[in-house]
Amino acid sequence: MDCNKFISEWKEAKPAVNTDRRDDLIMQSLEADRDYDHIPIMCMEEMCELSQAISKSIRKGPECMHMNLIEEMADVIIALSYLYYRFDVSPDEVGKAINVKLDRLERKLKENGRYE
Repeated sequence: MDCNKFISEWKEAKPAVNTDRRDDLIMQSLEADRDYDHIPIMCMEEMCELSQAISKSIRKGPECMHMNLIEEMADVIIALSYLYYRFDVSPDEVGKAINVKLDRLERKLKENGRYE
């Protein structure tokens, strides 16, 4: 999306995500397509775009790069939502995995004073 167009729409958007709306739109999209094989590829592409946005933000840093980072983070979060459906993963399963990872982070911070 054009950076200026995204910034304009972003300024008007609500800050909280309506998860019911997100889930409904993802389900509509999946029902319309029924070809779930492309979903993992789409997610990988979005993650690559996020990697590129991170790199550009570090190197360049102006507002447009920052907004591009935000836009690509949003795309990855949406793509991950598709993966829940594609691979029949529940939010509770991922929540438990996040807690395991946070526990590991907490241990590393206590042991090393930083995440390595």
